[in-house]
Amino acid sequence: MRFGIPEYRLPRDVLNSEIEEIINAGVRIKTNTKIESLEHLMFEEGFDAVLVAVGSHAGQKLPIPGTDLEGVLVGLEFLRDVSQDQPVQTGKQVVVLGGGNVAFDCARVARRLGADEVHIACLECRNDMPAACDEIEQGEEEGIEVHPSLTASKILNENGKITGVECLDVKSFEFDEDGRVQLDVIESSERTLAADTVILAVGQRPEIPDGFDLDTDACCRIEVDPYTFETSTEGVFAAGDAVSGSGSVIAAIASGRNGAVVVDRYLGGSGHIDEQLVPRDELKPWLGPGEGFAAQSRAKECCLGAADRISSFCEIVQPFDQEAAVTESGRCLQCDLRLKMTPVRFWGDY
Repeated sequence: MRFGIPEYRLPRDVLNSEIEEIINAGVRIKTNTKIESLEHLMFEEGFDAVLVAVGSHAGQKLPIPGTDLEGVLVGLEFLRDVSQDQPVQTGKQVVVLGGGNVAFDCARVARRLGADEVHIACLECRNDMPAACDEIEQGEEEGIEVHPSLTASKILNENGKITGVECLDVKSFEFDEDGRVQLDVIESSERTLAADTVILAVGQRPEIPDGFDLDTDACCRIEVDPYTFETSTEGVFAAGDAVSGSGSVIAAIASGRNGAVVVDRYLGGSGHIDEQLVPRDELKPWLGPGEGFAAQSRAKECCLGAADRISSFCEIVQPFDQEAAVTESGRCLQCDLRLKMTPVRFWGDY
């Protein structure tokens, strides 16, 4: 999260406080330690179980001409270098290939680094782009131009300097069982997006050390039992993006919690890790007149203007004030009511 999510989306003080909570709970964090062998952990250091949650941090390149040119950057490496205050060279015309949140992160960071023009080209049509709707909307507000249903066929250059990306219109596409894309393009639909920098944000894969000796699939993801999270090695479990592929932070956290449950059971525990942080109020199992929540609107987010946003990496979405926070908390959907509904009875039930 520190190196893959820009600070304007995830303020570092928030992340630091969350990590501090984990440390305060009693977790020991050992940094600057590269693990090459799980046997070393289990037999030499004496751990009874290992949970592999190494994420999915290896960016991918496209199999098209020109990806080895100077000025072609891999999205995750680009974001990591920016987060670590490493020198990053971007030109004035940037094309980002990809349609997910990482692609929009790269595009919006490029704008903040001074790019005059930033274009995003992706295989998906506008309605099927995997990026979050607010990411797309905020990116366009910041001047990013989105080109859906396009595939890059080559990166153009003159004397080794990037001049643009040649693209074709996409009629349809699908992925085969090995994760390779199968494209149906529109013939003679070539067009060129001018560029002096190209950022590849077309997916990522886990990097599992050979010394782990774990079974993986064609996309390098660790194969696990879907119920026990156990890998091909006894006592070794896996969770998160290393198993499912890249997804949301909250999905990875949920997977990590499930991993904690199965490891606890493996070690002889109950697997119960839930905590009651505040006293529970017993709510009414019905809603009276005027108490419905379906018609209540979400509290409107307050965002900095686009011109202010692209001049720095400051947080975009501002915190709710007290009134908005109380209003929003009043929209609790009370979803547990569905468990208390009287089942519908049909004629044969009487």
